[in-house]
Amino acid sequence: MSPRIADTPAVAPQIATGADPADQPPAPQFPTPLDVPSRVALVNGSFEEPKIAGGNQMLHDASGPGAGSVPGWLTTASDHVIEIWHSRRGVPAAHGEQFAELNANESAALYQDLETTPGTTLYWSLRHRGREGDDTMSVKIGRPGRKPNKTWTFTDGTAEWVPHADSYKVPAGQTVTRFAFEAAGTATGDPTVGNFLDDVVFGTAPSVVVTTAAEPESGAAVGDTITYTVNLKNHGGIPAENVILCATVPPGTSYVPGSLRLDEGPGQNSGNGWYDSTTGRLTLPLGQGATAAQGGTLASTVELPGGVTAQFAVQVEREGAGRTLAHQSTATYAGAGGDAGEQLTSTSNTTHVSVDPATEAEAAELTATIVADPPYAAVGEDITFHLAVSNPGPVEATSVVVSVHLPADLELVSAEGARCYDRATGRWAIEALAAGNTAELQLRTTATAPGALSCTATVTADLPGGPDRTGHGTATASVAVCPHARTACAAADRQSVGPAPCICRLGCACGRHEQPVQAPSALLSATTPHRWHGKKGSKKRDRHHRRFLRELALQVQTLSRQLTEMRDER
Repeated sequence: MSPRIADTPAVAPQIATGADPADQPPAPQFPTPLDVPSRVALVNGSFEEPKIAGGNQMLHDASGPGAGSVPGWLTTASDHVIEIWHSRRGVPAAHGEQFAELNANESAALYQDLETTPGTTLYWSLRHRGREGDDTMSVKIGRPGRKPNKTWTFTDGTAEWVPHADSYKVPAGQTVTRFAFEAAGTATGDPTVGNFLDDVVFGTAPSVVVTTAAEPESGAAVGDTITYTVNLKNHGGIPAENVILCATVPPGTSYVPGSLRLDEGPGQNSGNGWYDSTTGRLTLPLGQGATAAQGGTLASTVELPGGVTAQFAVQVEREGAGRTLAHQSTATYAGAGGDAGEQLTSTSNTTHVSVDPATEAEAAELTATIVADPPYAAVGEDITFHLAVSNPGPVEATSVVVSVHLPADLELVSAEGARCYDRATGRWAIEALAAGNTAELQLRTTATAPGALSCTATVTADLPGGPDRTGHGTATASVAVCPHARTACAAADRQSVGPAPCICRLGCACGRHEQPVQAPSALLSATTPHRWHGKKGSKKRDRHHRRFLRELALQVQTLSRQLTEMRDER
């Protein structure tokens, strides 16, 4: 199961991964305000206007003048009076703080006449409650001035508010539809007492339009924060139920912990949202009555013109350099009438934020190493160079190329462990190298001539998001190649501290001499007479030794100079 993390500042930032948005074209926004059918919606469905101080009041219907009339509602009562109750009277409202009593001064009907489009399906719902006992009411829908073509009747007691709901299809030719409630009977038989009514809804299906904006819109850089603002408006005629906002952090960015919040609308500061660090997905149940487990109700823009607005922020990581960060948000909600079996999804517009290419300081830092095995050899022997290119991070390196140079005196035999090594040009194309990974190459060569021979490798890679390439240095490994074949040496039985290149000219075919532990230098060991082959006390051999020592000193100087030059080249 993916970790679902409450949106608190303690959440560690996670870098989002995924395909480049260019490879996944975003879906178009749907719906847009232009896609929404002509809206049909009641006015003042919960009888919250006008506000009354408490108890109950007799108010004029919408046909009356002044602020004291009830917006939206008309009545068939001869006195045009509508009775409004407040929760403080002792009966709690089903929605808000106020509700209506159908039986005011006489048995009558409450209604609204609405413009409709033939063929449109309209949805209604309400909550009904008896006042003194079991009260009966009817819902009647049809053309004004004619007999209703659809009627529903139900009876409810005083224990609780009972919900009722259904749908109605506007018949052909009916461009105005009357939605009416009529008292059919009361528990007491008194036509002035009974039938509480609240939370009335009648209209077209909910249609949530999601709009996303990003700040800044362009010109972001690595390390910058991008704030996304997402607005949801219900352009339908009835409320949307179980509304949940979903958003995914764009690839190349990381979520800023604690930034997901509801900025405007019901449910602010609820703390219901969370971030899934595995999927990079943000979830925020919103609307009236939303909880962490379920979305709430989003009223129509007739009642909530501004809808609800949420915000979250991301930080641009190095992976986002040079990209255009595309983002869409989505909202899910229940179908008309709160049908849990029908889940609708709305998709926002797509925002595109361009990010500047990375600088060299923001690129991956590659390291290259070369090891020669063995470091000393004779002509005709094989030498293997082990090349390794590592990317310690912090980001993936792309278009990584290693230019390998082998001297003419090292003949390439084989290349192993690497893809795309060009023997002719010495070009090793690693391409992408993820942070923390290492690419390896083994070049097996044969020495064809003596000397201090070197293999060099120069590494380059693309700067993230830019056309330029950046160098990552050169690695070098040297090997000393002796002109003599390797054979057993008379000095091999002495305790040694390691091999040294054979620099003698005696033709002894030693390959290499072993340095004795007590010898402070190669020159000192060579000046000790018993280290060399030949008869002791021979004057001719002594002259030869003295001449050799002079030549040896010159060669040591030459070798020292070569080593100095090699260090300078590094």
